Amino acid sequence: MTAATHRPPSLDKLLDSDAMRALVEQHGRAPTLAVARAALEAWRATATRVAFDAVAFETGCQATLQQQAALALRPVFN
Repeated sequence: MTAATHRPPSLDKLLDSDAMRALVEQHGRAPTLAVARAALEAWRATATRVAFDAVAFETGCQATLQQQAALALRPVFN
């Protein structure tokens, strides 16, 4: 994938990258797909001057999924 273009690839192509496949394997397809869709929507909202960067997209998805996973873990006492 090219690093930066003015139009993002399809969501299926983005999810087919090695980094995104690893996220699907680690976090599940549904959460990864939801985060990827939200990230694309956020890019579209600011797309007037910002070129699409696949590496930044993957990094952002990874950070969001890790943050969501950390919030889901709660300390418990047995």
